[in-house]
Amino acid sequence: MSPNSQIVGVHLDLKYQMPGKRYLMDWVRRLPSLGINTLLIEYEDKFPFVRHPFLRHVDAFTPAELRELLAAARGAGLRVAPLLQSLSHLEFALNHEALASLRECPEIPTQICPCNKDAVKFIHDLQDEVMAFHAEDEWFHIGADEAWSLGSCPDCARRAGNDTTALWLEHTAAMCERVRRLGKRPMMWDDAFWKEPSLAVELPSDVLLCSWDYGVTRIAPEQNPARLMTAYERLGREAVGCPCLNWGLLFPRRHTMENTAAWAGLLRQSGRGMINTSWASFHTLLPTWVMQVAATGALMQGVEAGAEWEADFLAGEFGVRVAGLPDALAALGEMWEVPIEGLKRPITLPLHACMDMVLHYPGGQEERKQRGGYPLNMEEIDFTAMYRRKLELLRGLPDARPIHEKLDCYLGACSGAVSKLSELAGSAQRRREEAALFLALGELKLVALRALSLHLRHDLDPASVLRDAQACRSQLERLLPQFVEPSGCRLLLRMWCKPIQDALDRRSR
Repeated sequence: MSPNSQIVGVHLDLKYQMPGKRYLMDWVRRLPSLGINTLLIEYEDKFPFVRHPFLRHVDAFTPAELRELLAAARGAGLRVAPLLQSLSHLEFALNHEALASLRECPEIPTQICPCNKDAVKFIHDLQDEVMAFHAEDEWFHIGADEAWSLGSCPDCARRAGNDTTALWLEHTAAMCERVRRLGKRPMMWDDAFWKEPSLAVELPSDVLLCSWDYGVTRIAPEQNPARLMTAYERLGREAVGCPCLNWGLLFPRRHTMENTAAWAGLLRQSGRGMINTSWASFHTLLPTWVMQVAATGALMQGVEAGAEWEADFLAGEFGVRVAGLPDALAALGEMWEVPIEGLKRPITLPLHACMDMVLHYPGGQEERKQRGGYPLNMEEIDFTAMYRRKLELLRGLPDARPIHEKLDCYLGACSGAVSKLSELAGSAQRRREEAALFLALGELKLVALRALSLHLRHDLDPASVLRDAQACRSQLERLLPQFVEPSGCRLLLRMWCKPIQDALDRRSR
């Protein structure tokens, strides 16, 4: 991949809540000014499917809306690639009982059976519909990651024998060939090759591997990303690096910036590209990504996106310089996880995070993974019950001192951060509604921490915390509709605000 064609991209994942369509249009048009030249769109249920209309989410694009968005992206100079999973992570479809016969395992609604001709035809049908909107685009991403259930059904077990990798390769190579016949270059995730990169030669030579690693923060030759990228190059397979853009709550945290910087250090000298990935399961909002997106572009141009760069970027974004603002956003973006014996997955404090679904599913972490995270109908999730159980587990810890000490640290850091965001919201000359949203999200986290302190230590006035929680919810009710479509607004309020208020109401009775 030559420097002139080097991919510098972001991944837009549209599962769960849908960004506000007007805001999304403006966001897409801004990407080139942030150094981005490629947009990878993972539609999930937001695509206007016709052959299987029950797959369309209530907030899905209409055909006209999608054509307008794609025209805006291409008109801004972006290369656009659609992403449609072809094996696993298909819960947006397989959660529907009408498609249960296509599953690899009857009880696991995430993966099709590659030996089932109807299941393969179903993927082809979806591909054809998506292709029709992307006739002028070069790439088509087939997903193909984390096929954990492969070989579970009797037909696949007989066909694969002891080699499920061969079955995966057969299915994936066929999907790549189909994409090529339809005039597109296939892209795919690379985790199937982590243990044995040489298997990549079994796929078409023009496949573009998307090599993801979200843990690395320092690149060295012996570390996984560098090893894999070198191996792919020797095999004649092109690859782009994929850090994580928004791994955390409310605001992308420092780790994601370090992860992006580590990948950029490896990639920019070689001419290889980068696609910074985002995941809607973390429930972060487009406005809070902007500095990470801009850092992606800057780092790939060789700019050191450190503290001074962050301060300058935010000053330009909002038209005012607030001392300490990058540190305030970093403090609010920190994820606080607490391991609980028997859960096989830490729970997240103080607000809901996707991994907290271990508290919803009776089967815990294994069931959460098998179901892809969330049920089709998210109305069935009782976030208040999950919050109460979280409090019970925390109260049952044998030693509460570490929790209390960390709680004090978070309260102090978030209180200071909210003060900075209040200064920003009061003085911003540009993007004032985004500044107001930042403040509301900061206040949400601070209220959640204060409620946690009240429930665990009985150290605050319940009426005061409840008033703050109600005021915070009112602000979010006003602001969120500008940035998220209606059903997503309702979901976020049910997930973030209702459990806190319900627990406080119950306490006051």
